[in-house]
Amino acid sequence: MFSAVSPFVLGASTDTMISNEAELVVAVDNAPSGASIVIAFDRDITLTNPLDIPEGKDITLTSLGVSKGVF
Repeated sequence: MFSAVSPFVLGASTDTMISNEAELVVAVDNAPSGASIVIAFDRDITLTNPLDIPEGKDITLTSLGVSKGVF
């Protein structure tokens, strides 16, 4: 599930801060099913492989506002 509204606007906290694709994959893999998890980017990253978010994981992807693109 993706949220269209940044959790920073809503006052939610970040569960994981990531800086690259490898950290993103680990964060998604380690996210528990059924829990709402916020993963924030501290910079733009480029994905070299498709990102699979398994069914049952409630993950919000956001940034610190430094992104120059849409993810």
